[in-house]
Amino acid sequence: MPLDIKDPVSLLLNTRQLRDFTDQPVSQADIDQILEVARWTGSAKNQQHWSFVLIDDRDLLRELSAFQWHEWVDKGSFLFAVLTRPEDGDFGPFDAGRVLERVMLAATALGLGAGIVTWQERDFATVRSLLNVPEQWALFGAVAVGSISPASAPLNLGGRKPLSEILVHNRFPD
Repeated sequence: MPLDIKDPVSLLLNTRQLRDFTDQPVSQADIDQILEVARWTGSAKNQQHWSFVLIDDRDLLRELSAFQWHEWVDKGSFLFAVLTRPEDGDFGPFDAGRVLERVMLAATALGLGAGIVTWQERDFATVRSLLNVPEQWALFGAVAVGSISPASAPLNLGGRKPLSEILVHNRFPD
């Protein structure tokens, strides 16, 4: 069920990393909306320094969940991977990060859960092989998306440092 957003800030405050999903599939309409959000994410000079891979094959998702800290990946309906090109320098990773966050926001707005996935350098070659990633592309990260499990912990807005510890106004003091 889509999030009832009366205050737009609530979308941001309610978007969180989830790693537990039900086996209820995500509708094609919701997938299409998430893909459009990703496609329309802003990028440096509108260069769109990315390529996307949508993974919904259950066997492939199981293989991608075999890596350390990724055992939850196959619980999602799909995994949305973002690739960048090394020759794009800092633009590629920055823009890819924007896409990952937008996919999470879109999932939350649609009443779905999402969790960002990154691979360790030692796993890159295997993941590249599993996804048959062409040489000119580099894996940046992915987002697992699925229907939220009732077992997911309730939203907890605690655990953040107060602004007084992390905010400097205008410039650092002498």
